[in-house]
Amino acid sequence: MSKPALKFLLRSRRWALLLAAVVSIASSTGCLEGSNASLKAMSHYTFPNSNVIPLGNAVGEASRVRFLFPGSPDGDLKGDAIDRAIKSKGGDLLIDYVEESTTTSLGLFHVTTVRVSGTVAKMDVGRQRLDASEEEGSL
Repeated sequence: MSKPALKFLLRSRRWALLLAAVVSIASSTGCLEGSNASLKAMSHYTFPNSNVIPLGNAVGEASRVRFLFPGSPDGDLKGDAIDRAIKSKGGDLLIDYVEESTTTSLGLFHVTTVRVSGTVAKMDVGRQRLDASEEEGSL
């Protein structure tokens, strides 16, 4: 065997061993999962002097897949989940809702999911009566 061919073979073996090591480490991690949940009052600002009318319960979910490094749920992912819940009932905001975030790792791929469930409400701005005595006619 010639010297250049031998050098090539040794380099190929090193790369093959390195690749085998990376694949075995990545595949041995299995399925890892972490989760977090929190209770929130409302998703958007409610204007003073407005009526907030509940429309019903809804659930929204958004996911993102990342390679190599798991990420934490960011504002965009949370916002997508909230928007999906609000749109399902045609409302303006989500009130008294639970936000759950889960990260599942499958080898080198990491799936982050945000799920929100709560009450969708519609907001009528500027229609709240501030003085109840005017309505009753007593004063």
